[in-house]
Amino acid sequence: AQINNLDLTPEHAVTYRLGVDYLKRSWNLSAQAYYRSGRDIIDWVWREELGNKWHSEQTSKLDTYGIEVTGGYAAEEGFLRRVTLSYAWVTTDRNTDIIAKSAMDYLRHKASALVEVRFLRRVTLSLTGTLADRNGSYTYYPVVNDSSVTQTRDFEPCFLLDGRLQWEKGICRLYVDATNITDSRHFDLGGIRLPGLWVTGGMVLTMDEDLGWECRSFRDHGYDVKARMNMLALEEALPYIHTRVGFNYRMTEVQSICGINELARFDSW
Repeated sequence: AQINNLDLTPEHAVTYRLGVDYLKRSWNLSAQAYYRSGRDIIDWVWREELGNKWHSEQTSKLDTYGIEVTGGYAAEEGFLRRVTLSYAWVTTDRNTDIIAKSAMDYLRHKASALVEVRFLRRVTLSLTGTLADRNGSYTYYPVVNDSSVTQTRDFEPCFLLDGRLQWEKGICRLYVDATNITDSRHFDLGGIRLPGLWVTGGMVLTMDEDLGWECRSFRDHGYDVKARMNMLALEEALPYIHTRVGFNYRMTEVQSICGINELARFDSW
């Protein structure tokens, strides 16, 4: 059970960041370290004096430390177009002796590798492998549709492999995206089980090059895709540049989970 708190106020935080970037021809390297001092952090806190219930309050003080290192190679010609390696580490100290629900659930380690190649003149294949280790635990429900039976489980490390196969010629561009190719079973923040393997595809057809770039931007939340592609060597260090309001109409993980469970009851409708 939970008890809401109508007296919550905005959280306060100060972040310090130190970074260095290196670029030489097709090679790039970036390293960053940061510290974030957070106060009045909103979280669900377990209170026995309130009848063993979760109470929404701001008693947490979080000190967060992290480092991130990214390096890679990028080229506009040849078979090998891009290779990127990155690693990020985060740790958080609550500085308060309480039982809280979500503030200590964070991605502790994340290592990823991306390889992109071009072959048959117009075909591009990119693969991204990610190893993630999340700190914290979640509530697991072993019996479907029975919330009275629960288990507390720690997050386990997981490996995800994503890929894209793309063909482009003139005004036509075809692509297929595959997410979680290895069909890894994993859980995210809140104990939500994320989907296994899923595949999407699309096509862009236009006789106006400028309109084509606008289409790519519109389907990517308004991101300036052209600016990113024209700065391949700095792609990983390029900040998010959104020049317009854009969208991405693919279903979210939560919508997919709801749909899968509803389809299981399709015959009884």
